[in-house]
Amino acid sequence: MIKKSRLKTLSGPLAGVWIMGLLAMSSSCASVDTGVDMSLPVNTPEALEQWCKRRSTQYFAQKNKKIEQWHALWKIEKNIIDIKASLISASVNYTVRCRVEQGATFKKAIIDIAEARPGDKS
Repeated sequence: MIKKSRLKTLSGPLAGVWIMGLLAMSSSCASVDTGVDMSLPVNTPEALEQWCKRRSTQYFAQKNKKIEQWHALWKIEKNIIDIKASLISASVNYTVRCRVEQGATFKKAIIDIAEARPGDKS
Protein backbone atom coordinates (compact mmCIF):
# COMPACT_ATOMS: atom_id res chain seq x y z
CA MET A 1 0.00 0.00 0.00
CA ILE A 2 1.24 3.49 -0.83
CA LYS A 3 1.25 6.05 1.93
CA LYS A 4 -0.59 9.30 1.27
CA SER A 5 2.48 11.30 2.27
CA ARG A 6 4.39 9.68 -0.63
CA LEU A 7 1.76 10.84 -3.08
CA LYS A 8 2.01 14.41 -1.80
CA THR A 9 5.69 14.54 -2.76
CA LEU A 10 4.93 13.82 -6.41
CA SER A 11 4.66 16.95 -8.47
CA GLY A 12 5.61 18.26 -11.86
CA PRO A 13 5.33 16.55 -15.24
CA LEU A 14 6.58 13.16 -14.03
CA ALA A 15 3.85 12.83 -11.40
CA GLY A 16 1.23 12.13 -14.08
CA VAL A 17 3.45 9.54 -15.73
CA TRP A 18 4.06 7.79 -12.41
CA ILE A 19 0.37 7.75 -11.54
CA MET A 20 -0.63 6.50 -15.03
CA GLY A 21 1.97 3.75 -14.74
CA LEU A 22 0.66 2.83 -11.30
CA LEU A 23 -2.90 2.70 -12.65
CA ALA A 24 -1.79 0.55 -15.55
CA MET A 25 0.01 -1.83 -13.20
CA SER A 26 -2.94 -2.04 -10.82
CA SER A 27 -5.33 -2.74 -13.68
CA SER A 28 -2.97 -5.43 -14.98
CA CYS A 29 -3.26 -7.22 -11.65
CA ALA A 30 -7.03 -7.35 -11.97
CA SER A 31 -8.68 -10.22 -13.76
CA VAL A 32 -9.10 -8.84 -17.26
CA ASP A 33 -10.26 -10.92 -20.20
CA THR A 34 -7.83 -10.13 -22.99
CA GLY A 35 -8.97 -12.99 -25.17
CA VAL A 36 -5.55 -14.57 -24.62
CA ASP A 37 -4.69 -17.54 -22.45
CA MET A 38 -2.42 -15.80 -19.92
CA SER A 39 -0.49 -19.04 -19.30
CA LEU A 40 0.72 -19.21 -22.93
CA PRO A 41 4.30 -18.21 -23.68
CA VAL A 42 5.05 -15.01 -25.60
CA ASN A 43 7.30 -16.08 -28.43
CA THR A 44 6.89 -13.27 -30.98
CA PRO A 45 6.69 -9.48 -30.94
CA GLU A 46 3.44 -9.71 -32.91
CA ALA A 47 1.80 -11.73 -30.11
CA LEU A 48 2.89 -9.19 -27.50
CA GLU A 49 1.70 -6.29 -29.66
CA GLN A 50 -1.76 -7.85 -30.04
CA TRP A 51 -1.97 -8.37 -26.28
CA CYS A 52 -0.71 -4.84 -25.65
CA LYS A 53 -3.30 -3.31 -27.99
CA ARG A 54 -6.12 -5.33 -26.40
CA ARG A 55 -5.06 -4.27 -22.90
CA SER A 56 -4.83 -0.63 -24.00
CA THR A 57 -8.27 -0.80 -25.62
CA GLN A 58 -9.72 -2.30 -22.44
CA TYR A 59 -8.00 0.30 -20.26
CA PHE A 60 -9.56 3.17 -22.20
CA ALA A 61 -12.93 1.39 -22.57
CA GLN A 62 -13.14 1.29 -18.76
CA LYS A 63 -12.92 5.09 -18.94
CA ASN A 64 -15.59 5.19 -21.69
CA LYS A 65 -12.98 6.23 -24.26
CA LYS A 66 -11.93 4.75 -27.58
CA ILE A 67 -8.46 4.56 -29.03
CA GLU A 68 -7.46 5.80 -32.47
CA GLN A 69 -4.34 5.72 -34.61
CA TRP A 70 -2.55 2.80 -32.93
CA HIS A 71 1.03 2.69 -34.18
CA ALA A 72 3.61 0.32 -32.70
CA LEU A 73 7.28 -0.51 -33.08
CA TRP A 74 9.08 -3.40 -31.48
CA LYS A 75 12.56 -4.68 -30.76
CA ILE A 76 14.09 -7.74 -29.17
CA GLU A 77 17.17 -7.12 -27.09
CA LYS A 78 18.76 -9.75 -24.84
CA ASN A 79 15.60 -11.91 -25.09
CA ILE A 80 13.35 -9.04 -23.98
CA ILE A 81 10.50 -8.18 -26.35
CA ASP A 82 9.82 -4.46 -26.09
CA ILE A 83 6.81 -2.79 -27.73
CA LYS A 84 6.49 0.99 -27.89
CA ALA A 85 3.20 2.23 -29.26
CA SER A 86 1.43 5.53 -29.65
CA LEU A 87 -2.29 6.15 -29.75
CA ILE A 88 -4.82 8.92 -29.43
CA SER A 89 -7.77 8.83 -27.03
CA ALA A 90 -10.14 11.75 -26.51
CA SER A 91 -7.77 14.00 -28.51
CA VAL A 92 -4.86 13.22 -26.17
CA ASN A 93 -1.67 11.44 -27.33
CA TYR A 94 -0.51 8.47 -25.26
CA THR A 95 2.55 6.25 -25.24
CA VAL A 96 2.14 2.57 -24.41
CA ARG A 97 5.08 0.34 -23.47
CA CYS A 98 4.84 -3.43 -23.13
CA ARG A 99 7.72 -5.73 -22.20
CA VAL A 100 8.23 -9.39 -21.47
CA GLU A 101 11.04 -11.90 -21.65
CA GLN A 102 10.73 -13.97 -24.81
CA GLY A 103 9.20 -17.35 -23.89
CA ALA A 104 7.70 -16.09 -20.60
CA THR A 105 3.92 -16.19 -20.18
CA PHE A 106 1.57 -13.27 -20.77
CA LYS A 107 1.10 -13.14 -16.96
CA LYS A 108 4.67 -11.80 -16.75
CA ALA A 109 4.12 -9.08 -19.37
CA ILE A 110 4.29 -5.48 -18.16
CA ILE A 111 2.24 -2.64 -19.62
CA ASP A 112 2.70 1.07 -18.98
CA ILE A 113 0.31 3.70 -20.35
CA ALA A 114 1.28 7.36 -20.06
CA GLU A 115 0.31 10.64 -21.63
CA ALA A 116 2.90 11.39 -24.30
CA ARG A 117 5.37 14.17 -23.57
CA PRO A 118 6.26 16.63 -26.31
CA GLY A 119 8.97 15.16 -28.49
CA ASP A 120 8.02 11.52 -27.75
CA LYS A 121 8.07 9.43 -30.91
CA SER A 122 7.16 5.80 -31.49
